[in-house]
Amino acid sequence: MYPVIHPHQQQPGVTAQVRLLNGIGSVPMLYGSPKAASHAVQRHGFQISTVGTPPTLPSSSSGGANGPSVHTSMTGGKHRISYGTRTPTRKVASWFAIMVLLGYLSAMVYYLYVRIAFTLDMKDKWYSISVLVVECIGMTAVVPYAFINAVHTNPTGSPGLPADDSMTEPDKKFTVRVLVPCYKESLGVVSGTLRAALEAELPPGVTRAVYLCDDGKDPDKKNWLDHNYGDGHKGEVHYITGRSRAKEEINGKSANLNNVLKNHIYKDHLQNPSQIPLEEIIIVFDADMQAKPNFFLKLLEVMVDDKIALCLSPQSFNNVNPSTDIYNNTNEQFWQYILPGLDAMGYIACTGTNFCLRARALGSVGWFPEFCITEDYALSIELKAAGYKGKYLAEYLAVGEAPTDELRNVLRQRSRWTKGHMQIFFSGRNPLLRWKLPFVHKLLYSNGTWSYFCTIITTWTFLLVPFISLMFEIQPVKFGREFALAALLYLFANFLVMNYFHVAEHMRGIWMANVSNYLLTFTYAKAIVNTLLAKVHIKKKAGFKPTEKSTGGPTGPTAQLQLALMNRLTSLTKKFNQATLPHLYQPQPIPTGPQKKEDECIPDKIFMFLCLSLCINTLVLGLHQVFVFKALRAWLALPMLWAIYNAVPPILFFGSLFASTDNLHNMCFWLQWISMGSGLGAVLCLWFVVPVVY
Repeated sequence: MYPVIHPHQQQPGVTAQVRLLNGIGSVPMLYGSPKAASHAVQRHGFQISTVGTPPTLPSSSSGGANGPSVHTSMTGGKHRISYGTRTPTRKVASWFAIMVLLGYLSAMVYYLYVRIAFTLDMKDKWYSISVLVVECIGMTAVVPYAFINAVHTNPTGSPGLPADDSMTEPDKKFTVRVLVPCYKESLGVVSGTLRAALEAELPPGVTRAVYLCDDGKDPDKKNWLDHNYGDGHKGEVHYITGRSRAKEEINGKSANLNNVLKNHIYKDHLQNPSQIPLEEIIIVFDADMQAKPNFFLKLLEVMVDDKIALCLSPQSFNNVNPSTDIYNNTNEQFWQYILPGLDAMGYIACTGTNFCLRARALGSVGWFPEFCITEDYALSIELKAAGYKGKYLAEYLAVGEAPTDELRNVLRQRSRWTKGHMQIFFSGRNPLLRWKLPFVHKLLYSNGTWSYFCTIITTWTFLLVPFISLMFEIQPVKFGREFALAALLYLFANFLVMNYFHVAEHMRGIWMANVSNYLLTFTYAKAIVNTLLAKVHIKKKAGFKPTEKSTGGPTGPTAQLQLALMNRLTSLTKKFNQATLPHLYQPQPIPTGPQKKEDECIPDKIFMFLCLSLCINTLVLGLHQVFVFKALRAWLALPMLWAIYNAVPPILFFGSLFASTDNLHNMCFWLQWISMGSGLGAVLCLWFVVPVVY
């Protein structure tokens, strides 16, 4: 499988129960869970007296991983400090990843040479050439990923800006405007997000204003805000609703945000956004994403540098069990490998939530894009084309909820992402056509969309190849020692690239990403077709539909043994990497409770049934041949092993629908090893296939 590189990710949600007692809401904070907690917030650059004496400040503090120098002075009873130059992230090279990259490129060149020179001289040459073309398409997705892993940015371990102590006056005073767009989300979901945003700590001198952008015109939300944050919070909390939705509106979220920005906050700067102060910062949370207490301290440290237009942080979820996450909601590969690598290349990434953005930069590119349903991906391109810089801070600073309860919600979300990418790809805003984008970034922004095509083509082709080999006795290559060696080297190098990890606990998450791509190929294909039909006015244009979100941790006897094994591997790799990757090991929260089952999405289920049936039929054909020849020949074992490899994702698909959480956990654990074993066995079989002239 090949990675689908999404330049945006989940729009998670948080289900919070609200008990209205005499009109006062009580909302549990998701970040209160020990699993979801981040490192303790530290006050950086000064010390606070706890007995009523004035704060004690050092004249300077040394820089490095814990932060740069902080210059201080006393004025009017307050200590003035200068933030100076901050270093919340650093760029590092992974020499092992560079070796893997060079090894993959060498193996790829040798493999292509052997395929062209030694494996095409056969009766069905057209078929072998077709398979070779598909292999080359797959390589176009793997090569960029190999480069992305070579150099990446990591957090330095800085605790962020100091928390406000009412005694410190910094040289830079931000005005932070927190936007929380919502539509039909429940009060319980939205109130938790608002409370977290209002109670998170602020650096000194920061003015905070929170805007609930309610497209659903829900009076209960307004009443809740008035009751809980009315008196004493004047100017800090705003409820905005009542906009008129345009006919055939494509992106309601962007239109909602722009309504607040253009008609309320910055209405006096629409004609000249360059006059907006640099200290004006916009932060967006999806209606179900709760900030941790140190969110503002961390992200605003990045924004101290006036050259930075956007800073993004990853998303974590309280209801996703990583060991059964076959739809890759946690997406460790994206948050901890792809984005750090892209950030090192100067890529600007926005994923729709948990980011801060300089208002001047946003206004200069026309505010949030409304021409597609993935406004985050489009905004990233617009900012980069305008010459702005961004940063990715790989620390989990907010907690939400992924759409794991119903299959249709997962598929709807991934379909929306695909359609949004295709809306841009099949338009004049295609990154390849943006002349202001640097050439490398033309490729990087296009690669995310191109990977959808690669995943569909390669997955479906290699699903059919084993069946065709046994059913019609048509082989994809002319087998020989040269091909066996080239295939061994290439597949081994490909495995290292696609399964590259920093710590052992990421192994399963990266494997889950490959499984997820297989399971979602039908969704990707439908989304592409629908986008093209809308382009020629046969089908209605796709619009923004919020994802509905509302599963359990394993408890069986084998789960403890599996967990102990992974913990041991993780402890070893953590010790090896701890010095260079200080903040990339935050554990994902493990949920509890039953998992809701789904009885819709019939076409998707039929497709996965056909995939599984094709694999089973391939095995049956192979076993029949074994019975006929009274022996298991290598040329029979080869397609049978690939059929087993291809059958793993469909089995997990139906396991997620019908198996209990514990059983699904065990299935994921053992099928991962079966998948790796069958792939290894297929490669070894190449050495025992007798060369045949076709």
